[in-house]
Amino acid sequence: SMIKLADSTKYYTGMGRVVFGGGGIIPDVFIPIDTSYTSDYYFEIRQMIPPFASRWIENDTHIPLPKTLDAFLHSYQISDEMLEALVKHAADQGVPRNAADLSDCRAELKLQLKARIAKMLFGDEGLYAVFNDDDPAIDKALKVLRSGEPVARK
Repeated sequence: SMIKLADSTKYYTGMGRVVFGGGGIIPDVFIPIDTSYTSDYYFEIRQMIPPFASRWIENDTHIPLPKTLDAFLHSYQISDEMLEALVKHAADQGVPRNAADLSDCRAELKLQLKARIAKMLFGDEGLYAVFNDDDPAIDKALKVLRSGEPVARK
């Protein structure tokens, strides 16, 4: 098991889900954390996304943006050109391009950009909708809850 338990006392909820004793909360479904976005390059460039996205959204030369959150979630994509503009902006601000790290975090940077634009257009609801739409923990939780099956058996 990936999680070590100091106390093996088990309690079961009415739905059959197990809760372990011992003074802490342990998930009944383990989803490993993604550690691929831990480089200094990712952390530095990610900090530049809010002001970059704000300037981008104020520029009226981009394509028309979807008018509803649902349309935005399903049809709007961050282009490679927009990501490249962010990378160039970061380099201009003293964060030199790191090709290997950029390759590792490319999809995550696009997700962060999309979420920030969604926040500017639709508020916090937009931000969290973008993140939740691409979150393996949310996907797994919904799958487990929708299955109707108890996670643990007595």
